[in-house]
Amino acid sequence: DQTEAYVLETAGIKHWAWERIPPGDFRNISNGISIRDNWGAISKDIQSICKENGWWDGETKFDWKRALAAGGRAHSNLEAVGREAAGLAHLQALRDKSNSMLSAESPDLTPRWWV
Repeated sequence: DQTEAYVLETAGIKHWAWERIPPGDFRNISNGISIRDNWGAISKDIQSICKENGWWDGETKFDWKRALAAGGRAHSNLEAVGREAAGLAHLQALRDKSNSMLSAESPDLTPRWWV
């Protein structure tokens, strides 16, 4: 959909979070957690579960990735690395108007193989 996008991530068998991606923005999902504290909604009780397990302090804004990645014991730098970083670089290249993979006739930056 060119006007609206969402990311839905799951944890375990019944917990989830979703985030709306703003118009003009993009997201790479490479089998990793990408939602941080900008979620639109989260599953019932996930915050209390994370607080009870010491994965979240209950005072700071709930960060889905920090709490769920490694049970809240994730390193302080949770920026994209590895496959996730490579995917982001690929998306940025696709959005670059000077990139030869993009169609000059396509102002929405549709890759040529999709035209």
